[in-house]
Amino acid sequence: RILYDAGLECHLFGDMLIIYAPLLMSPDLRDYTKSVYTKNRFAESMSFSLHLHKLSGYKTQNVLDLMKF
Repeated sequence: RILYDAGLECHLFGDMLIIYAPLLMSPDLRDYTKSVYTKNRFAESMSFSLHLHKLSGYKTQNVLDLMKF
């Protein structure tokens, strides 16, 4: 079987934030997501990537130090 997933990817803030929204899935993958995400499936299957190393003027370690609780 072939599993596939296709969607839209939006790059924001100079590729620092990437948002992916799936729009098309193979039937087997769609059935799997229906069983895992019973409510609000579209929002639950979106993904986000945050690339802190692309912040200009800051080193990644400095940003991570600021984010510690």
